[in-house]
Amino acid sequence: MNPPTKLHAALLHQPTLIRFVPPPLMDGKVECDGLCDAPQRKPIPRIRINRELRGVRMLDVLIHEMLHRLGWHIDEDFVSQGAEDIAEVLWQLGYRGAWDVER
Repeated sequence: MNPPTKLHAALLHQPTLIRFVPPPLMDGKVECDGLCDAPQRKPIPRIRINRELRGVRMLDVLIHEMLHRLGWHIDEDFVSQGAEDIAEVLWQLGYRGAWDVER
């Protein structure tokens, strides 16, 4: 089973399209697992996530990109560590995607 191809979400009451896409995702010349559009993107900013991710890594990347969407100005190290910590706590509590069968 795979994650959904897209999900419409409201983050801080602002519409956001979350898409689960095939790799590679490119941030300039660097390959990455997730990308978040700048908040000025119209009509609806997107978050794109590598659909091949699984387990706690999927949670980490999804949370990381949502944090960028919520606070574009927030320091990257803060976003990275915060997302990793939140993902680990959620994983320990048993949160899983329907497509997850292993870590």
